[in-house]
Amino acid sequence: MRNWILSLTLVLAAGAAGALPLLHSDDGTGNLNSIDRGLVVASDGGDVTTIGGLGGGFTSLGLAWDAAGSALYGVDVANDLLLLIDPNTGAAVSIGSLGVDLLDAGLAWDSSTDTLYLSSDGLYSVDTGTGAATAIGVGFGVSSLYGLAYDPTRDALVGVDDSVVTDSRLWTVDRTTGLLTPLGATSLGVPVNGAGLAYDPTQDVFWITDDEVGVSDNFYVAPATGGAATRIGGLSQQTGSGGLTFVPEPGTGVLLGLGLLGLTRAGRRR
Repeated sequence: MRNWILSLTLVLAAGAAGALPLLHSDDGTGNLNSIDRGLVVASDGGDVTTIGGLGGGFTSLGLAWDAAGSALYGVDVANDLLLLIDPNTGAAVSIGSLGVDLLDAGLAWDSSTDTLYLSSDGLYSVDTGTGAATAIGVGFGVSSLYGLAYDPTRDALVGVDDSVVTDSRLWTVDRTTGLLTPLGATSLGVPVNGAGLAYDPTQDVFWITDDEVGVSDNFYVAPATGGAATRIGGLSQQTGSGGLTFVPEPGTGVLLGLGLLGLTRAGRRR
C-alpha cells in the first residue's frame, strides 16, 4: 500500500511540474522548438529548447496542433507544402502541395469542425489528406495575417496582422467569408513581425512571438478579448519568424484517476 501511495504522489507531482510547452517552428533554422511558458518571467521571457530539425530541407512558418488526431501540421512557404511534423523529434514529411503561392502563412486547427485553416493575404481551408488549399472569400484586403489561432472558448478564429512600423492588432476571421473584424477596442500597442500566435485556454490569453531582427525576439501575452499586449521579455534564444501552437497538458484529474486506479488494484491484490 505504501508503494502505491508513493506512486500516486509521484504521478501528481509530475502533473504539476510537467506542463507541456508551446511549440514553435523557426523558419530561419528549420528547427522545431518548445517554449516553456511555466518559465516565463518578466526579465527573461520564454525559455526556448530546440526539439530537432524538420529535415528534408523543410522550414515551417505556420504551426497547428490537432489534439484529437495527435497531429502537428506545418506549412513550408518556400515550397508551398503542407507538412506533418513529429512533435517529439521535429522530423517532418510532406503531405502534399498547397496549390497556392504564399509569401508567409499562419495555421490553426478548428476543433469545432475539424478543419485546418491557413492565413496569408487571405483565408484558406486545407485538406489534411492531400495538402490542397482552397481560398475562402476574396482576400483580406489591406492586412496580411501571419499568425493564426483558434479560440475554442469563444469559437473564434483569430489572427494577428504583420507590421514593422504601425501597431499590429488581433482580428477575428469569418470562417465562411474570410472577412476581418477587429478584436477589442484597441491595437496590441506594438508592431509584430513574423508572428506566431497561440491561444492558451488554461489562462485565456494569446501568446505572441515577434521576430525582431538583431535582438532577442519579443514574447508577448495579450487578452483573449483583444487589446494591448504585454511584453513578457525576450526569448532565451533568437527564433526567427515562425509558427506557434499550444499543446494541452494532461489534466490533473486524469492523473489522479490513474493513481486511484493503482490504489484500487493494490487493494485487490492484498
